[in-house]
Amino acid sequence: MLKKLLIGGSAVFLFPLLSIQGVTLADSGNDGNQEDYEGGEETENIENVIMMIGDGLGMGQLEIARALEHGKEDQFHMEQLEDIGLMQTYSHDNHVTDSAAAGTAIANSQKTNNGMVGMTPDGEPVQSIMQAFQEDGKKTGAVVNHSITDATPAAFTAHVKDRDQHEDIARQQYENQYDVLLGGGLEYFLPEAQDGVDLTEAFEDDGYQFVETREELMNIDHTDQLLGLFADEHMALETDIDLIEEDQPSLSEMSEVALDTLEHDEDGFFLMIEGARIDHAAHYADATSVWKEMVEFDDTVEYVKEWAEERDDTLLVVTSDHETMGMSMTEVMDVEALREVSASPEYMIEEFNYDEENERFTEESIQSIVSEHAGFELSNEDMERLNNHLYEDDGTPKDEWDQAVELGLVIAEHYNVDVFNREITEKSTSTSGHSGNMVPIFASGTGSDQFNGVIDNTDLSKIIADQAGIEFESTSSEGQKDTTSGYPILHDIVWGDTLSELAQNHQTTVETLTSDNDINNPDKIYAGDELKITPPAHEANAGSDKGAKSTLKEDVTNGENNDGTKTGTHEEFLNIAHRGASGHAPEHTIASYDKAVEMDSDYLELDVQITADNELVVFHDDEIDRTTNGEGEIGDHTLEELKELDAGSWFNQKYPQQSEDSHEYLEVLTLEEVFDEYGQDENYYIETKSPTINEGMEKPLVNTVEEYDLNDNVIIQSFSPESLKEIHNLNDDIPLVQLLSYEVNKETGKTKESNDITPNPENMTTEDFENIREYAIGIGPNFIDDETEVFNKDFVQKTLNHNLLIHPYTINEKEDMERLIDWGVTGIFTDYPNRLNTALENDN
Repeated sequence: MLKKLLIGGSAVFLFPLLSIQGVTLADSGNDGNQEDYEGGEETENIENVIMMIGDGLGMGQLEIARALEHGKEDQFHMEQLEDIGLMQTYSHDNHVTDSAAAGTAIANSQKTNNGMVGMTPDGEPVQSIMQAFQEDGKKTGAVVNHSITDATPAAFTAHVKDRDQHEDIARQQYENQYDVLLGGGLEYFLPEAQDGVDLTEAFEDDGYQFVETREELMNIDHTDQLLGLFADEHMALETDIDLIEEDQPSLSEMSEVALDTLEHDEDGFFLMIEGARIDHAAHYADATSVWKEMVEFDDTVEYVKEWAEERDDTLLVVTSDHETMGMSMTEVMDVEALREVSASPEYMIEEFNYDEENERFTEESIQSIVSEHAGFELSNEDMERLNNHLYEDDGTPKDEWDQAVELGLVIAEHYNVDVFNREITEKSTSTSGHSGNMVPIFASGTGSDQFNGVIDNTDLSKIIADQAGIEFESTSSEGQKDTTSGYPILHDIVWGDTLSELAQNHQTTVETLTSDNDINNPDKIYAGDELKITPPAHEANAGSDKGAKSTLKEDVTNGENNDGTKTGTHEEFLNIAHRGASGHAPEHTIASYDKAVEMDSDYLELDVQITADNELVVFHDDEIDRTTNGEGEIGDHTLEELKELDAGSWFNQKYPQQSEDSHEYLEVLTLEEVFDEYGQDENYYIETKSPTINEGMEKPLVNTVEEYDLNDNVIIQSFSPESLKEIHNLNDDIPLVQLLSYEVNKETGKTKESNDITPNPENMTTEDFENIREYAIGIGPNFIDDETEVFNKDFVQKTLNHNLLIHPYTINEKEDMERLIDWGVTGIFTDYPNRLNTALENDN
């Protein structure tokens, strides 16, 4: 059935998901050394599969819940299923997975990077087991007690490059017409999130019954298709359910209705049920909520188990996506006291009174709420700890999630619950505190014996597909699709795709894609369409000059590291001489530029400022004292005055081991003098220095670049988005890079971007990256502040996944260079271009 959905006034046609011809149990998505699953003995195919995922459920959570619920001996219902195994959980780019990569491994049999959903590391959508069942004519459904657009359900139902693309996930869930969707996340389906379109109404127009409360859910008449959204985002924790006024169903109640809806189809069904809030409770170090969420999840297992035991055509698999917080039972854990805790840290934080005048939560309310619900009086040390960590560096309250984690850690410490500490959780930027521990699998029904032993998470859905006898597409053992052979290919367009991104991913051009697919307007492609992609450019251009300098005009694209993560290939990697080869000669002088050229750098970095008589000069500092024999600000001097200064002798005095007579009495250079000296033989990475001081520099800079016909030889960078946007308006052919300056607070260890252009690296969202992409093709962050690294490999990968280049500054240690190259950066600023070239040669 053809669907039409109006997005922002444009008609977007949505097509049913196309059948993907795959081979049952093709190569594993596992990029490790474990052998691929090969299938078991032939059995009669199962009709129904119910996969239950306890998010964050590990052995520690199981034992803590057992202690609080049963004592030492009784078993949970999940532990009484017929077969038991263990599952490895690592992601493609990390020993420790987040829920997005874990969900993708489970649902799509595909290892991917943390944060990515339903895609290979290079951004190609991969069929999920739920979609395979749907294409086989079976009913499908997902039930969660978090947002239905969260990472785990999204892995079964959508394909996005960033798990935070909730609006895109909601649209894909509508587009793909899964039969049952129950959970939270209402806000992502409403007109405010969907360019004026109400997706709940769109579902109803297509025949779905839509419910928003427990009462409505429990009183529905029989329906073939059901959408239930019971909270704006996540649903309440079981610990808090009696304290809130929301009319929300439990996980077991939603599951009961889902089974009742799906069981009437004679062709069978696939149902995924997630106990999502076990993970949140564990993140809060909240043993009481872990207990209650585990009990609710296990009550759901009991109901499903009894339902399945009445049939001989159903496979039930209960597992986890990862373990959270390294949680474990200790000898001294106060079980009795934890049983009496009456609210979660999430709820308690919301009850604190905030004093607007003092911009602090009142200590009286904190003490009162914790005493009432957690059962103890906070010590002076506890209160000091909360006062230190409930607020950002600027004094504003932290996000409620971070506040709840801090309060939860205080309570856990008081009752001797063993969990990760704050230092570990803050450094765990892609998971916020997951561990790499294996997780359990419990299974019963036809084929459940295939889950005995130790398996990888990419094996799970392949085993299910084999037992159900359905075709299920999977990918190569390297965790990525082969981008060097097998072309032309057909790509199923998904929400968020653009021709420019697809061209970049496949090393072809937008023009080739539009020509091959008869696309009239490259800005309008539609989800569900098929796109023919012809052989990548690097095959067609075999034999081209490999020795030429790298420039952005040579169609720089992301390649792959040996582990499949994205990287700028060495032919495209930019060796950027920071102020010239300024480790060998005085910065921004002919001597340092000549050295950089001699050392085969790709770009000469030029800091440009304006003199008092409006001449563009190449100079870094606002004041001239450090690198000349003059005084004052550069903008207070005419060019003639600057030309009288000695811009080189300081270097000989500061670095006697690099001293040369030729460094003495070097001149301050104009931009035109640099262009006259090197012309189109070199490339230039120009920074607009201090645009608020050098006001109006953008137009003469662009005019000079155009006058020398250097559009193809220039990149312009700045810490000022306004300056870059002005240049973009003057000449949109010049590539731009947004500089970022991250500072680390010595007391808190928190990282902050000093110009408020972005959040700290771990908190950057798709929206933050997209805001930069509106005018820039990359970012230039510092790597170290006060001997502390400010970003990690995850941030590099996240940047590349958003199709932005990343050129960190200023990297002078060989070990740092090699590490950043391995992480996948697309260029490096350095004072030592020769040292960087050696690091590149070693990496090759």
